[in-house]
Amino acid sequence: MITYTDKTYNAANSYNPDNPPTYATDGQSVFTLNGDNCPVQFDNCTFDGGTVHWGFKATASLVSDGCTPIVIDKVTFNNCTFKDGIERAYDQVRGGDVVFNNCKWINTGIARKRVTNAVTDLSQMCDAGFKAGVWNVQFNNCQINDVLLGDYTIYDQIVRPKTRGISFNNCTNPNGGPIFVRGWYVDASTIWSKNTNLSINIHSEVATHAYFQYNIHFGDNRKNIPGEFVITPVEYTTVTNPFATPAPVKSYVSEGKLI
Repeated sequence: MITYTDKTYNAANSYNPDNPPTYATDGQSVFTLNGDNCPVQFDNCTFDGGTVHWGFKATASLVSDGCTPIVIDKVTFNNCTFKDGIERAYDQVRGGDVVFNNCKWINTGIARKRVTNAVTDLSQMCDAGFKAGVWNVQFNNCQINDVLLGDYTIYDQIVRPKTRGISFNNCTNPNGGPIFVRGWYVDASTIWSKNTNLSINIHSEVATHAYFQYNIHFGDNRKNIPGEFVITPVEYTTVTNPFATPAPVKSYVSEGKLI
């Protein structure tokens, strides 16, 4: 396992382990973690997204055949800080088994507006986003304002497993009040919490289908990206509840009713 310790990454000091000899990112993130870099651990690291699109970007890579994806699998963050970013401080597409221990998210307002309502805020901006079937994400003793689950991606042009297995243990919102959890294509029954105040809004299947279909036809519908329409066996990983009682979930539908 590779371990990164006491490192600070920002626009002037970015890192992508798969991009020698400079190892700089493409400018869209300050750290890019690829599936073939896992398992990996980060201790006491800071990812300052500033006005970069994403602060930390976790994504899939490819095996030597150029077609089969290697998704993120087994990542641990201990005492790390995720800061700013135009869209997200942490963004992950595909993969799972990610653990955040004693981590904190800071949004200074330099790049994005802070989410303050799980129901009425429909923006794609968030502290941390997980999409395209991400599974088993644990937040333990973390400080975070909001999380966005199962937002649309180019990988959702086929039916794939939902984002699922998101748990919060002894976490707080540094701005006071609940942690806001918003979601689209996510298994709402697998959002769990312990000693954590959550405000959860998962859109209905009807609303999610309409949103995804709009993006498939009129939004980001790029094709022919290697591994885009491949679902690997590990992406079907089942999730289990680490706590006894699931968090209560409300779903907001277009008619303006909470069910």
